[in-house]
Amino acid sequence: MSDRHGDAQAPTGFDREIGLRGLTLFVVVLVGLLVVTGVLMYLLSSGLREARVAADPPLPKLPEARQPYEVKGPRLQADPPADMAALRAREDATLNRWGWTDEANGVAQVPIGRAMELLVEQRAEGAEEDGS
Repeated sequence: MSDRHGDAQAPTGFDREIGLRGLTLFVVVLVGLLVVTGVLMYLLSSGLREARVAADPPLPKLPEARQPYEVKGPRLQADPPADMAALRAREDATLNRWGWTDEANGVAQVPIGRAMELLVEQRAEGAEEDGS
């Protein structure tokens, strides 16, 4: 029985269709590119490091000047988390209370949840009127 390549003997060992020369050339070029890229990245990073160090101001010569500076005077907030909690409590109280904003003109303050319900009802009524 003859194969499609004629009467050629089947290769032994490894597949002869893969060009060993081309594969070797590819690996050499790939390793060369990796080495060149590594060298370029090293040069780039060392140049950037030198530029960053050159941009930093020199340290003061006096040891007293190197000590951290403490701001004297009153602090604006003694306890920021407690201040934020108090602010949120005041805002929640404002949003959830009934009252008069301008009693003479009949302007009332309605809790935010009820105001949203009223707005939905008004829009639903408006949609019914438009659809009829």
